[in-house]
Amino acid sequence: MPLLAWSGLAALILFQAWAYYFRLDLSLGPRVIAQPWFLQNYMVLYEQMGDQHMMLLPLLLVPLRLLVPDGLQLAKLVLVALISLSTLLTFVAGRRTTGWPGGSITAIVAALFFVAWSPVFGFGKLWHETFLAPVYALLLLLYDPAAPRRSTRTLLLLGILGGIGILLKQQAAIVFGAFVLWSAWTTWHTHRSKRDVVREAGLMILGAVLPFVTFITYQYVRAGTLQSFWYWTVTYNLTSDYRTLAAYIPNTARSGSSPPAFCWFLPPWSVYLTRSARATSYG
Repeated sequence: MPLLAWSGLAALILFQAWAYYFRLDLSLGPRVIAQPWFLQNYMVLYEQMGDQHMMLLPLLLVPLRLLVPDGLQLAKLVLVALISLSTLLTFVAGRRTTGWPGGSITAIVAALFFVAWSPVFGFGKLWHETFLAPVYALLLLLYDPAAPRRSTRTLLLLGILGGIGILLKQQAAIVFGAFVLWSAWTTWHTHRSKRDVVREAGLMILGAVLPFVTFITYQYVRAGTLQSFWYWTVTYNLTSDYRTLAAYIPNTARSGSSPPAFCWFLPPWSVYLTRSARATSYG
């Protein structure tokens, strides 16, 4: 069964890669193509290139241009690689939920669900969220809520992943903050000491600071100042018309695909609640 599941995953990823590269309409904006080229030609972030986002995305693409100089082809290959990685991580997450053979079946269903719905949820666009998906998946895979004591290395790694997410997009700070609070609550809920709660939260925050400080140092060395960085990533987002985008009320065009997608979660969630209730009754 495990071999069959892994073979099915390989076929699924190959089909998905073929569909994204050759068949589906993709959104490969000028930024993901032009910005890496600008950086490769020694232009400075936020000084000669204005962008309200954190710019880890184009920095990650710059060294890949040495292998694939064609910006459009590189963007398509990176998109396919990220989608394939997200599918793989979805499969691994599903396989961890139950033992054999249920884990293999769950893993294939989870991967199939992701492949089927990924075009609907905008994965055909190479953008900051495309990079965030595998980062979040790794974050959840590495986190073990049942661990009696999480190691320093694991906590720092979780924080580093959170910091990388923030460098991909500022709004990821909200997600990471919620993750740290959730971790602190689960630690406290299992009747562990306040010292453990503070230790784990502190190490994750420290881990998140490390990539951010590295990026800030790089920017200061390149530009000699952080004024433009602060303006584009903070001031501009809070004072320009860009901030009004966050105030839009969801409408059918923005959220129409969500209800049918989340309906798939109702049966397994119902089973989970029923089993939990039975376990509590018999416990």
